[in-house]
Order: sequence, then C-alpha cells, then structure tokens
Amino acid sequence: HLHSEFVFSVAWSPDSSQVVSGSGDKTVRVWDVNADKVDCVLQGHTDAVVSAAWSPDGCQIVTGSSDNMVRVWDAKTGTAGLVLM
Repeated sequence: HLHSEFVFSVAWSPDSSQVVSGSGDKTVRVWDVNADKVDCVLQGHTDAVVSAAWSPDGCQIVTGSSDNMVRVWDAKTGTAGLVLM
C-alpha cells in the first residue's frame, strides 16, 4: 500500500489521527497513524499529486495535481466531490 513514486505533499488531519499524502503515482493515500496502515486510496488525478490538505473540520481533503485540477474529497468515504479546472 505504499506509494510507487515520490511523495510530494503530506498533511496531518486536524485531530492528528491521520495523514494524507500525495504522490507522483497520481494517487492520494489516507493513513491511519495509530494503526500504521492505509485507510483509503483516492484515485482520479491523471498526473502527479503535488498538494494535499485537510479542511479545518477534517471532513474533506483537497488535492492539487500537475493535471491542472483541484479535487475536493469526502474524507470518510474517499469519494471525489467538487472538481475545479
């Protein structure tokens, strides 16, 4: 479940229980810090994910990619909502 290419961005969740990482492998991974495992893999970008951040309430993750898109994800379900081009 590790990234297969360089990691460009990491961010702690507001409650410090999870970390989100964006990578050159075009994926975003949400890590459970306490269990030392990947909770989910967010897929949808078509190029390297170079930026990732949590919303202040921890309910959403926003990612930016070299594909010129910003995606907003539901942090619980991993589904992509808003896509900005």
